[in-house]
Amino acid sequence: MTVIIIGSGFAGASCAWWLARLGVRDVIVLEREEMPGLHASGLNAGMARSYEEDETIAPLAREGIDFILNPPEGFTDKPLIECNGSLLLNPDRWTPTDGVVDIHAYLWAFINGAKAGGIKFLFGKKITDIKICPHDIIVNAAGAWAQEIANLEGAEDLDIKSYRRHLYCTPPMPDINPKWPFVWDIENKYYFRPESGGLLLSACDEEEVAPGTPPTNPKIREALAEKLMKFCPSFANVSIAREWCGLRTFAPDRRPVIRWDKKIRNFFWLTALGGRGVTCAASAGRIAAEEVLKCLSV
Repeated sequence: MTVIIIGSGFAGASCAWWLARLGVRDVIVLEREEMPGLHASGLNAGMARSYEEDETIAPLAREGIDFILNPPEGFTDKPLIECNGSLLLNPDRWTPTDGVVDIHAYLWAFINGAKAGGIKFLFGKKITDIKICPHDIIVNAAGAWAQEIANLEGAEDLDIKSYRRHLYCTPPMPDINPKWPFVWDIENKYYFRPESGGLLLSACDEEEVAPGTPPTNPKIREALAEKLMKFCPSFANVSIAREWCGLRTFAPDRRPVIRWDKKIRNFFWLTALGGRGVTCAASAGRIAAEEVLKCLSV
């Protein structure tokens, strides 16, 4: 019985790492791209936020942050997070242990650790490129493609959808302190943090798009400028040096889907982290790996 993980972003890579840690070796991770993290895991703002109002997500976030702050021995030789804190507005909340994660170091720590444990990664491969036996276990960590994978396998239709979010970087700015926390206005939907001597900003936009690499929308930059003019006038006229879109995947209830499929056997959902892939990677991957191990032990 082989475990086949679809997707090598944070969810899939974490699950693979935990399976290796639990002693499971017959695992293949399939990644449709030639390298990991091209759509969501490698294009996000990297902000690890422990506070969550949703009681279902809150423990996942706390466990995930604790893992980043205190990774297991040998997990990485690089610092994973710069803890400059987070300042949430509306409602107001200061959390000194939040910070910005080195998303590439974190993702590759999971991948390299899984490989060291005997897990095989196949890049540039889709689920249709390999033979799957009836008793194999599929872990659907395909992010924006999760519903497509489920449909292909005859699993439930959970109406998983992907949404783009724009991020903008300014050139270096003389008055930006790199030790500032990230600032996130929950009610008015924008955030910013220091980045490369300037700022990284987002209007917290959300528009449903097909899986893939979506183009940027110039109207979102205009929306960001309007928000900055209203709420942060000192940043209203900043120049933009670079912009891009990342994908965020949600279920209709906006909660992660981490469970066995109810329609077919041996199909595990590990998706819809909804922009919390960095924060909840370790906790979500652990839960999935432990569930898979239970199935293998029967």
